[in-house]
Amino acid sequence: MSLKTQQKTNDESETIAPEEDTLPKEETVKPILSRAFSIESQRSRGESVIRRMSSVVVKEPTESPPLMRLLGLLKPDKYLVLLGAVMAFLMGLTIPAFSIVFGDILGTLSSSSTDKIKEDVLMYSMIFVAMGIGTGIASFLQIYMFGVCGERLTMRLRKMVFTAMLKQEVAWFDEQANSTGALCSRLSSDASSVQGAAGSRMSTLCQAVSTLGAGVVIALYYSWKLGLVIICFIPLVIASTYFQMRIISGQITKDKKSREEASRIAVEAIGCIRTVASLHQENAFIVNYMKALEKQFQKSKIRAHLRGITFGIAQSMGNFSYAVALMYGSKLIVDEGLNYGDLFKSVEAVIFGTAMVGQAVAFAPDYQKGRIAAVHIFRLLDRMPKIVVNLLTGDKPSSCDGNVKFNDLEFTYPTRPNVKILRGLSFDVKKGQTVALVGSSGCGKSTIIQLIQRFYDIDGGEVILDNKNIVNLNIPWLRKKLGIVSQEPVLFGYSIAENIAYGDNTRKVELNEIIRASEKANIHSFIKSLPMGYETPVGDKGTQLSGGQKQRIAIARALIRDPEILLLDEATSALDSESEKVVQDALDEAREV
Repeated sequence: MSLKTQQKTNDESETIAPEEDTLPKEETVKPILSRAFSIESQRSRGESVIRRMSSVVVKEPTESPPLMRLLGLLKPDKYLVLLGAVMAFLMGLTIPAFSIVFGDILGTLSSSSTDKIKEDVLMYSMIFVAMGIGTGIASFLQIYMFGVCGERLTMRLRKMVFTAMLKQEVAWFDEQANSTGALCSRLSSDASSVQGAAGSRMSTLCQAVSTLGAGVVIALYYSWKLGLVIICFIPLVIASTYFQMRIISGQITKDKKSREEASRIAVEAIGCIRTVASLHQENAFIVNYMKALEKQFQKSKIRAHLRGITFGIAQSMGNFSYAVALMYGSKLIVDEGLNYGDLFKSVEAVIFGTAMVGQAVAFAPDYQKGRIAAVHIFRLLDRMPKIVVNLLTGDKPSSCDGNVKFNDLEFTYPTRPNVKILRGLSFDVKKGQTVALVGSSGCGKSTIIQLIQRFYDIDGGEVILDNKNIVNLNIPWLRKKLGIVSQEPVLFGYSIAENIAYGDNTRKVELNEIIRASEKANIHSFIKSLPMGYETPVGDKGTQLSGGQKQRIAIARALIRDPEILLLDEATSALDSESEKVVQDALDEAREV
């Protein structure tokens, strides 16, 4: 069975699509003109594309991801994380330990005995050497463990996100928020950003916690009065950290939105560079691209001042606490006989801990960026596609004759619910029959082909294949029975043989099968004339081939799976007369197979 669509060229052409008669003329064209970000519509609209891209509104997440779920991403590498955290904890303890040794050295240097000074200094020097060796080993293991863990996390997340994207229904990709640029930006940046919340930055957090905790204990042990005074500065550091993170959170959300908008404009312009150049719209795209970046710049500049103030306060707390601690400590030395070395032990231990908290604050932007990216990722992973494509769901009949029946179809695209595409469409296509759908642009010819493939679910009526509603059929099984040749076939940037073999991924396609399909598609002679034959790369989207050559390779790709139903969507409308004749001969040969 073959089903093809053709552009209506004169009043004598017959149509088998009754929805054209039920649609007003203005609505017949409107659906195609209003489809979001399709390459075809961009080429016909020119500059209006730019204005529409700049008006896209993307909803940003406001909720926070559950902490345990965020940490759960690290479960496959839990032993690496555990060892890295232990090393980070030990690294944090070396800093308070340094304050103890340093305080003892100061006490030793104040001694009047020269021999004692030499003896103690030698001992403390050896202690510093031992601490240096231990710190080096712990630092290496800490960075290595969290580095490996972070890269594995990024790789897993990108696989999960990419898999989740490909499992979504076609209607999801029609939404403006899910344009090619936005999805590519999300795939490349979100996964790596999560490392800031559940990856390598955890080592700094563990180190800061152990340093501050040990510092507080040491300060209270050697002088609880002085320790309490110094500890009073810790809430101020935490408060400044909190406000800084609040500022950064809003900044990252806005920046992400602006980057995705700019990325959409760039991807659309580069992907349609020939159209952009022919319309001489380079400057218009540049202007709108810079407008998207300007929004990010202006908002970031305002928040940079606030962030600088809060970060400056957090960093200055160390000096403030030094001043207060030394003044109060000197009073304790005079009034209560506090040991000079104990004073420095208490002060240095807490000051170093506060400094580590300030260092952890420096990574607050990475944490916030990772938290927001995690929300995006979890939202995508949790989304259940409206049309589930898997090998288990639905019926798999043992045979397929290819009899298709359209019964009273009603359909609107999800992104344009107010525009009716099909109204009460009914017709039958029998096995071995060739049916052409003829009509003006936008009347629903290509829509019918997409409904057969179940890219969308219909609003009313039913599509029947061999007396079975396609809603109840297994989608991979259904699509394996279909061969599709589009008006603008998409070829992948691999060899000719690989592009043809992609027609059937359920098995390994042998070269002799590829050759037979190429012969039926009338492209074998051309391929053999190439220096590399079937191993010739076709270039990005088949740019190394002409339109007729791409069409015939697409026909061979459709035939390699031996389809029961061959769908042709204006397969020759964009070709010159000579190429059209060659492709038409290939199509005639294919229908006889």
